[in-house]
Formats: sequence, C-alpha cells, structure tokens
Amino acid sequence: TEWVVRPGYTVKAGMNYNFTKRQNAFFNVGYFSRVPYFTALVRADNTLVRDSRNEELFSVEMGYSYRSPSFTINGNVYYTEWFNKPTSATITIDGEPVLVNIANMGARHMGLEVDFAWKAHKILTVEGMASWGDWQWNRVARGEFFNLNGEAAGEIIFDPTGVKVGDAAQHSYALSLRFMPIKRLYLMPEINLFTHNYADFRPEDYQVTDLETGYGPNLGRQAWRMPDYYFINLHAGYHFYIGKVRMDARGNILNLTDGFYLTDASNNGLGGSTYNASSATVYAGLGTRWMFSLMATF
Repeated sequence: TEWVVRPGYTVKAGMNYNFTKRQNAFFNVGYFSRVPYFTALVRADNTLVRDSRNEELFSVEMGYSYRSPSFTINGNVYYTEWFNKPTSATITIDGEPVLVNIANMGARHMGLEVDFAWKAHKILTVEGMASWGDWQWNRVARGEFFNLNGEAAGEIIFDPTGVKVGDAAQHSYALSLRFMPIKRLYLMPEINLFTHNYADFRPEDYQVTDLETGYGPNLGRQAWRMPDYYFINLHAGYHFYIGKVRMDARGNILNLTDGFYLTDASNNGLGGSTYNASSATVYAGLGTRWMFSLMATF
C-alpha cells in the first residue's frame, strides 16, 4: 500500500490545591487524538480506509485526599467521552459474509473511585477500595462495505446506544488486612469482588434494518451481564539480613479457594441471538496458583 502518515497528539492540564498539610484537592482535564490501529487504516485486502479518522477522547477528573498518621483516604470522580472508536463487523449480504469497517463508534465512561488505609493498631492495617462505573456506548455508527474491486458498495448503520461497555467489571471492591504478628513478618489476606461485568457486544447485533425509521430488531437489548464473582488472595512476606545485605522473601497464593469465575465474554459469540449465557463465548478465570520470590538488596 502507499504510505500513510497519521499524526496524533495529547493535551493535558491539571491543578492541585493543598488546603492543609493533610488535605488537598485536584482537577485534571485532557484531550487525546490517538492514531487508530493498523486494521482501521488498512483493510484485509490491502486497500486503504480512505475516511479513517483518529480516535478522539475527552476526559475530566477531580478528586480529594486526606492523610493522617493513622488514616488516609482518596476519592475521585471522572467523566470520559470516547469518539470515533473504529471497529469492524461481519454481516450477510445476498447470502455471503461481508466485512464492514465501522466508524464513529462512541462511548461514555463515568464513575467514582475511593480507596483508604486505616492503621487500626501498630500491628494491623486495614486497606480497601471501591470503584463504581457507568460505561455505555452512546453513538450511532456507520459502516461501509465494498465489492471485490475494493469500491464502496453501500453503507450500513449500527445503533448500540445504551449497551454497556464490556470486557471489564464496572463495579469492583477490595478489602485487605495487613497483620504483623512479629517483627519483619506480615500476613495479608485480601478479598476482591467484581460486579456489573458485561459481555463484549457484536456491532452486527445492533444493525438498523429500516433506515427511514431507525428501526432494528435488537436495538435497545442489553448485552449479557455475566455472573458476579469474587476471589480471595493471601500474601505474606519476611525480611532479614545476611551481613549488610537485606533479603526479602515473599509468597502469594491467588484464588485461595479455587473458585470458578468468568472474566470476559463475547455476546452471541456462538452465532445465536439469545443475549445470555447460552449463546456467549467466555473466558474462565485462573484457578489457585502460587508464587514465591526472594530478593537481595545490596
């Protein structure tokens, strides 16, 4: 193919204000023009996507922090608009599968995040976090399909408005206890909970079939919400000295109870259209596993 030069840029600004030695508030804003992935610039037949545009993101965030010798808390809220996130879909035209390049897909991400650490005793520290998100697709997208000569042969409209963004739990929580029963030794059990995790949607499921009325048989249907899940981890560490060399021994057991859970899914990935577990393809989380490390610091 001929050369393609596509510049991108990032513009950020921020401000922080310290109310006291223990309290501060901050504000950030940013605009990003990101070069799209190669597949959004060059089609499978090695022809260029002439109308391809950069992905564009606008993000704003503000937060507050409080710190004391025994308690620390941080909180922030964020809002992000993602414009022109390119993707592709496979549809059937005259009985033949056709690849469609989709432009102008967009999503809105907003949420609240909080984390804290409380030193309840000289040998016990409690840490926790919570993240609540509301992420959903919010723009009508257009896709072009082409004939065997690489010429534009038509346009299709997709409307995933209101469909939740998949591939990541929108609500998550964690709580841990760091216990130091003797000097240099710590034990830290940790529990993690993930909810509101949706399967990644297929654009072709939200095709507008009547361009005059904007109707589509599946418009407004939500992607499959996967089961909520949790797992428990156990971390431990001990440090000692050999001469002047510090040795750190650490061990971790992840998913201690060997719980079964699903981390990702593709909505209707098996080709059906039930929008639930029966037609989804899924990825299972890892079972119990352990790690051990020994580090020397000179």
